[in-house]
Amino acid sequence: MLAARTRPAGPAALCALLLAAFHQAAAEDLPRRLFVGNMVYNMPGVGPHSFIPEAMGGYPEPVPDEVAALGLTTGAPMTNFFAQFGWPFLVLEDGRPVAFTAEPVPTADATYPEARHLDSLDGEADLRDLSYRRVGDAVRIRARIFDGTPRGVGPDGAIDADAIDVFEGRAAASDQPGCFRIETEWSKEIYHRGTTALIFTAKETMPYGKAEICLQIDQTSAQPDGSTAYRLKAHVTGTVGRRKTEAERLDETGYMIGLAPGQDSGAGAYIAASGAVDFHGQALVEDIDRFVAELERSIERHAYDLAADQVASLNAYLGDLDAEGIAWHWVRRPTAAGVARYNDLMQATETFRLTFLDIQARLNDVRHQLEVLRTNFSGNVVKSMLKSTINWLDVVPTDPISGLAGYSDIADALLLPRSLQGWKETAVSDTSILASQVAAIGKFEALETDLANHLNEIVAARRALYDRIRDNDEERVLELDAALRSN
Repeated sequence: MLAARTRPAGPAALCALLLAAFHQAAAEDLPRRLFVGNMVYNMPGVGPHSFIPEAMGGYPEPVPDEVAALGLTTGAPMTNFFAQFGWPFLVLEDGRPVAFTAEPVPTADATYPEARHLDSLDGEADLRDLSYRRVGDAVRIRARIFDGTPRGVGPDGAIDADAIDVFEGRAAASDQPGCFRIETEWSKEIYHRGTTALIFTAKETMPYGKAEICLQIDQTSAQPDGSTAYRLKAHVTGTVGRRKTEAERLDETGYMIGLAPGQDSGAGAYIAASGAVDFHGQALVEDIDRFVAELERSIERHAYDLAADQVASLNAYLGDLDAEGIAWHWVRRPTAAGVARYNDLMQATETFRLTFLDIQARLNDVRHQLEVLRTNFSGNVVKSMLKSTINWLDVVPTDPISGLAGYSDIADALLLPRSLQGWKETAVSDTSILASQVAAIGKFEALETDLANHLNEIVAARRALYDRIRDNDEERVLELDAALRSN
């Protein structure tokens, strides 16, 4: 996968955007499980040679062999901006990414871990490590790729060094059906040759991207093994560029290839039976499905003692399926929503921690600048302080934690308080603080007080969040999930 890799510069960042993660890409017609390949193709007939006049040797691009083998049609691969590495297939379930895999397994009964890390892949000598991790309602992917020996590193321009390209991506849901939003970035790590001693990390001129990607089935082809191949239209809008440079608007449409397993013989909302299932087996699946729904409702109500008894009974019922010789798998585990909720809560506590550190750093900076103003007043210093603080206030999230029913009162503590909103509004319009030392000191002393109060609110809210997680026994769902049988 690394042999044809190209660097993601300018439009090349689209490669990282499309490979990173495909979250909530479930248009209504997408299959429940879908394996999406990481290559992007032009429309049929389009490629490098199609833009050359026929009299000069141009011709419509033939369908690539790997696409034609699936009974689909596309144009040439967009190799000029698509960087390949790592797992070539992304696994989607109900439009939600659950894993990356090296092979498109056209079955519905495989399960995938929430996180996986590989030190290497066969034939990928340059790939140093590769990992993905599901975090709440998002999927993160990270890859480190050996990039050879850089030239001209260090003051003397002759240091022995190795370079590692680092790719990191995050995907989250979009409000549009069949779409998702992603953020990706590259950095470069420079090490002393053959060691793990880091010299420096380059980020300022490395590529990044932010985009919304919408998937739509454009062509289907039945396969001999009962699976179905799809040509997927991928419309990408957003921005790509490099840090410290002007970003470029992105509005591209390409085609991707997906594979889906054959339909299950007997399927409900929670479990499905594979293969030929007789009437008795189908009735058993339906009865179990109804029982699983009751278990999910118990978990939603935090009735964990009842849920524990239900898990034990459910495992016995699933054993009956095994005794009948019926192959089955989960469509949706009844513990899935509870586990996702707990993971979201843990992520929320981390958000509070990072917010605390950010506010604390801003408060310390304001206190330091106040000492400067008290001893050596300067309108330029005040102007710099105002710009820095207003820029900081402008990036405070307006909806930092969403989807946590019963916790919104705590999550609201992360929002910008009215006192700080008012401080920003008056600071923008009050010109006296640029000319008066007394006015400037008074203004920033008020900011110091507001930041200190907000810091205390964050500490109290994080403590309250932990207390409520404990009081609601949220972690209990992890025990239930571990006790529930896997297929």
